[in-house]
Amino acid sequence: CWVCLGGVCLNELPLSNCSIKLCCEHKFCNSCWKQYLTYKIKRKDSSNICCPALHCHILVPTELIENVVSPEMARRYFDLNIEVKRIYRIVNNYFNL
Repeated sequence: CWVCLGGVCLNELPLSNCSIKLCCEHKFCNSCWKQYLTYKIKRKDSSNICCPALHCHILVPTELIENVVSPEMARRYFDLNIEVKRIYRIVNNYFNL
């Protein structure tokens, strides 16, 4: 898949093994999805996770994240998003946005 060949992991799988695709029609293997999503969550870069395809801005659905990553990573993802929303509300209230 494109992620595998693009350096996220070293698995060079045929496109037929790419089992998860988004509405943008980009397909990636389960292993690449798990690595990509885990990486984004660990970097605290998870408020708006987009498709890993180059120049694609389609958001990854929460259900996909929850189903692919470990339960611990899913909890971290939800905790980070709760914190981001809390900070966003504080900033909006401060500036009366």
